[in-house]
Amino acid sequence: MFQVQAVSLDDWEAWLAMRGRLWPAPPGAHRAETAGYFETGRIGDLVHGVLMARLDGVPVGFAEVSHSPGGGAGSGNAHLEGWYVEASHRGRGAGRALVEACATWAAARGCERLTSDTTAEYEAGSAPAHLACGFVEGPARLVDGEFARWFSMRVK
Repeated sequence: MFQVQAVSLDDWEAWLAMRGRLWPAPPGAHRAETAGYFETGRIGDLVHGVLMARLDGVPVGFAEVSHSPGGGAGSGNAHLEGWYVEASHRGRGAGRALVEACATWAAARGCERLTSDTTAEYEAGSAPAHLACGFVEGPARLVDGEFARWFSMRVK
């Protein structure tokens, strides 16, 4: 059974390695982007939760979920920014456990929905995984200049 907990500083290297497999980037880019997370709870301008799935204490996946507090656009929603499970552990419940933990994180912050999106680059595995975890697909949206499939689920 997978255990999901907030990422700790001890998990940083595993988180960075998996983040690099999800989003390839130049060396050091992910470290620079996440460096302040353990002090501020933010990545960029948004409040984030970073959750790590473990099996027998070994990190096998992570999820990053964000929230825009303060009543602005989207403040009633949390957004699943990134979701990754090592290939050897896919289809065994780690992804579902991460999504459930993200939904709990969102509900604890007063959010009504957890949203997510996927682009063509990730669509083959990502869209079916979203649907299997209880997301409902909505109309496609333009995200960073690219059309993305959009998903959401109620969290409370």
